[in-house]
Amino acid sequence: MFLCPSCRARSISLRAKVRSSIFRPIACPNCGALFVVSRLAMLLSLIVAEVLVFVVANQFERPSVGLMAVFIATLVGVGLIYSFGFAPLERISRAEPAPAMRRTTYLFLIALAAALALVPIYVLMRA
Repeated sequence: MFLCPSCRARSISLRAKVRSSIFRPIACPNCGALFVVSRLAMLLSLIVAEVLVFVVANQFERPSVGLMAVFIATLVGVGLIYSFGFAPLERISRAEPAPAMRRTTYLFLIALAAALALVPIYVLMRA
């Protein structure tokens, strides 16, 4: 259990932190305050991970696919442990309404996934 930043009671579960978002914030059972995992902390951990991947990828002339996959999986694991175990909670006043998922949203998500998949492929295939 994690401390509520408002009432300082150990009332926030790991499950609540993992499932939280701006659309479904964490509600403290004791005081009723609403929280999300700090967006700034998440952004900074993502920037650190991106810089580390860039630095490591440039240390090797042609890094192997297995090495890069293990390294990226390790970074994702460390980022998840930090985000849900140690990142601070940010208080919000109310939950945002969930956006409607339309066909264009799904197409955008597929295009984003394809674009992100091209980054490691480019790093591995460059001459």
